[in-house]
Order: sequence, then structure tokens, then C-alpha cells
Amino acid sequence: MSGPEGPSFDKTSPPYRQMSGLILARLAGNPQCDALVEAAVIEARGCRPHDRKKLDDLVAHLRAL
Repeated sequence: MSGPEGPSFDKTSPPYRQMSGLILARLAGNPQCDALVEAAVIEARGCRPHDRKKLDDLVAHLRAL
């Protein structure tokens, strides 16, 4: 999900595709989760503020776990 082939599995628009990948990475215990979060945040820079807030809230929740 987080690799270059991720979009072939999930066709949703940013940041929702990234959010799905981050949730899966966290659940799977991916050791690169922090790097994936940073990449998702960078990719979401052009998103609408409402969508960007959802990503930010998810990131805060995942980091609190």
C-alpha cells in the first residue's frame, strides 16, 4: 500500500489513499511508519484544508497509540 504500486490497490483521492496506507502500516508494525507519515504529509500539501485536517488528526491519533 505504501510503495509505488499502492495506487493500483487504492484508487481514492489524496489524502484518503495515504490515510489508508498509514493505518495499515501502523497495524502491521511497519518500522518505516514515521517516514511514511512524513511522505503523506508532503503529498497532502495541495489538498483542501478540510481533508488536510483529517490527515493531521489521523497522524496525531496514530502517534498517540
